[in-house]
Amino acid sequence: MTRPALHCRTRAPLLLGSAILMMATALARPGHAREDGAPAAALGLGDAVRSSATGAAGLYFNPAGMGMNHQYSFEAGYSYTGDQPGHAIGASAVDSKTNPALAMGMAYTFITSEEGGGSRHGHRIRGGLAAGHAWDSVAFSVGLGIHYLNLKREFAAAADPLNKDPSFLTIDSGLILEIARVIRLGVVGQNLIDTKTVTEAPRKVGFGLTAILGKVEISFDTDLDLQTEDKLTPSYSFGTQALLGGSVVTRTGFILDNILDEKRVTVGLGYVSSVVAGDFALAKAVDHGGGWTISLGLRYFMP
Repeated sequence: MTRPALHCRTRAPLLLGSAILMMATALARPGHAREDGAPAAALGLGDAVRSSATGAAGLYFNPAGMGMNHQYSFEAGYSYTGDQPGHAIGASAVDSKTNPALAMGMAYTFITSEEGGGSRHGHRIRGGLAAGHAWDSVAFSVGLGIHYLNLKREFAAAADPLNKDPSFLTIDSGLILEIARVIRLGVVGQNLIDTKTVTEAPRKVGFGLTAILGKVEISFDTDLDLQTEDKLTPSYSFGTQALLGGSVVTRTGFILDNILDEKRVTVGLGYVSSVVAGDFALAKAVDHGGGWTISLGLRYFMP
C-alpha cells in the first residue's frame, strides 16, 4: 500500500529537476528575434538593411549608414512583441547635415517584457559616428558605434544562476560602398567587445547587398552569428521597398533565422515627405507557434 506513495515521492524531485532544467534551457537559448528599439522601417524590409541603413537604422544595423545621406532627423518608435509579450519605446537623433564630413547619432530605448516565466526591463543606449567621401560614381562611408545595455531580470527562482542582470558596453564597426548610385555593399561587425550574454548581444558579422532600381530597392543580407552556437551560424534576410506616388512606401521581407530556427515574413507601409515620415511594420513567424512583432515609427526631418 505504501509503494505508490514512495514512488510518487521518488518522482517528485525528478520532475522538479526536469522542470528547472527546462526553464534554464529556455532562458539560455536566444529569445529575441530582433534588437529592442530597432526602427519600424527596417522591420518592414525584413531587417535586410546592412547596406542601406540610414538615419536611426544605421545606429542599429550598420553605423556607416548614418553618413550616406545628408539629413538631420529625429525618430520616435514603439514595438510590441507578442510571443514573449514585451514593449520597446525609443527615440533617436541623427545629424549628417550640420557637418557633412562627420555624421553622428544617438538612440535610447526603454525595454520591458516577459521572458522564460519572468520579466526583463531596462535601458539600451546606442551612439555612433560616420564619415566618408563621394566621387561621381563611387561613394563610401565608414562608421563606429557604441552599444550600452542595462537590464534587470526577475524570475521566480531568484537563486538560479541564469538569473543575471546583463550590463555591458560594446562597439560596432561598419563600411558601406556605393557604386554608380545603383549598388550598395555593406559589411558590419557587431558587439566586437564580448558582452558575455549571447541572448542579448552575440558577436556577429553581417554582409549586405542593395540594388537601387529607380523607385524600387531590393536588399539581401547575410548575418553570421559567431557566439551563440558552437559553430558559425548564418541567418539570411531579404527585403524590397517601392515608392508609390512620391509619398507612399510599401515594404515586404523574409527572414530565415537559423538561431531561433524560425522563418518570418514581414510587411510594412509608410508615408514620407521632405519634413515627416511615418512607418508601420508587422513581422510574423510562419512556424513554431507563429510569434509576431508590430512596430511603429515617426520621423521628423529638420529643414
